[in-house]
Amino acid sequence: MNLLSDEEIESKVHDAVVEETITNKSGKRTRVRITINEIGEGFITRKHLPKNVQLPDGTPLSVEIKKEQRTERWLVSKIISINGELYTPPEPEPK
Repeated sequence: MNLLSDEEIESKVHDAVVEETITNKSGKRTRVRITINEIGEGFITRKHLPKNVQLPDGTPLSVEIKKEQRTERWLVSKIISINGELYTPPEPEPK
């Protein structure tokens, strides 16, 4: 198994699978735990969670990831595709 540096990992697109959706007490999704091929556990945080897209357990994803410095966890920085279909995040609504 080849070990890549964090920079090399962050420069690639990775295949991942949704493991579980984590919700808060009121039932709102707070983050999604994923398994990233050849990397391990990662998370999609609220910032990158698609609003109107359900991500059932087992959903295949392609993602870009970055390491969160404080916790050393891998976080999704960009979703490339969901279920093999290209994903374009909606434009942020003007404030």
